[in-house]
Amino acid sequence: MLTGGAGRPRGSHPALRLVWRGSAAYPQLGRSASSSEVAGVWQTDIGVYPVAWREQGDELVFHISQFFGSQFSLASQSNSSEGEVTLHPPGTNKSLHSSLRVRKHPAGVACTVSGKDHGGDDQVGPWREAVSAAVEALGQRDKDFTWQAILGPLARLGGRLRSSPLAKQEMLGPVQLTPGGVQMRELIRDSPDLIDPPGWQFTTWPIIASGVVRTYGLAGAEAAVRCAVHRTCALLSLFWETDYWLLRSGPRVSAPGRPAGRPLSVPQSVGPWRSFPGDRGRLPDDFNTYKGHHLLTLPAWAPDAWAVLDRDTVLNKAIQAYYEARSLEMDHPSAAFLFFVATIEGVGARLTDQAGARQRFRAALKTALANETKVRKLVESAYPIRSQTGHDGSLFGAESTLGGKDFEPFELKPAWVFEVYDVGEIREVSRKVLAKEIQRVAAGRAAVGPGTDS
Repeated sequence: MLTGGAGRPRGSHPALRLVWRGSAAYPQLGRSASSSEVAGVWQTDIGVYPVAWREQGDELVFHISQFFGSQFSLASQSNSSEGEVTLHPPGTNKSLHSSLRVRKHPAGVACTVSGKDHGGDDQVGPWREAVSAAVEALGQRDKDFTWQAILGPLARLGGRLRSSPLAKQEMLGPVQLTPGGVQMRELIRDSPDLIDPPGWQFTTWPIIASGVVRTYGLAGAEAAVRCAVHRTCALLSLFWETDYWLLRSGPRVSAPGRPAGRPLSVPQSVGPWRSFPGDRGRLPDDFNTYKGHHLLTLPAWAPDAWAVLDRDTVLNKAIQAYYEARSLEMDHPSAAFLFFVATIEGVGARLTDQAGARQRFRAALKTALANETKVRKLVESAYPIRSQTGHDGSLFGAESTLGGKDFEPFELKPAWVFEVYDVGEIREVSRKVLAKEIQRVAAGRAAVGPGTDS
């Protein structure tokens, strides 16, 4: 099994767990039961169990379902915001027609069985046994789920940026990154929503991400993998500022004991190439040989970034905002600008005691810009845009013209200036602010002013 640093098995990191447990086993089971009847509905308390509501609730329900059989599907009714969840058996189960109510309790969760017909042991006993067995199983039946996904830069950026392949296999936290080995060509439209035939040709060098997640069930593993893929793409978009990385295929999660599917591989071509004018269906023999000089490598601080985001909720939130901005940048530049500013404000909140978003913004800028004059100019130019978009919905890009922003040398269109200069500047500054703060936290340094560019 591959490891993600310090000998830890890949996938055992808290960030990759759908449920994180404080303890492995809970031998103490429920307290004594009591029964009552109100308005024709009987209910029987079957005990209080030492189960952490938020951290272990989903796993408890999973093991209850497993107790009744792998084909048994519980229908649930949730009011979890108020600390209560009710579980009902499916209508196909004719013998069990009672329900289980699970509530928050200072000592864990309190469980009550209720129903409208008779409340004999045949209606209470199965739930009591299921809950007891599920509590015993918490943290004891984890399995290793392997996964793969293909990640790549946004193809539409290929028109102005030349994609490069990953230089060698790398580890990013618990995720293994492997060069795809293929310069993938694809035909795409100006917008993915158009039904017109694709007419633009782009090439990229996708990579294959893979890992192992250890948890109790397939649904939990799939959720954990999606979180891992999202963070991986966000970090790659932070490391390599010219690219916005996203999921291109998968993720494919393999359950233990089941036949593994074919390993994911990067396709050579995507789209109807046979109908594309001028395409003869044959590529040069060296098409998948990179001839450039800018292979992608992870920065020196990349190994620490994943662990920092695991333990630092402020930075984890900030990188999610940054990645959301990157995803919006091409089609929704005004919203992207707002998210880039929010990323900077989020980092700045920990750098100053002064109240107000503008002050937080200024404090964070000082870590990335060389002098006070640049800080002042960016505050003065960025904040009116941020405020107008955030407060009254003003758009500054070409959203209202479906993205059309033709360049005219004798008259610079405001939308063109905004998207090329304003968004480009705030994107780069937010990247520097976020990268510097992750490096500072990883090194355990106190907050300081501007240093060398990352």
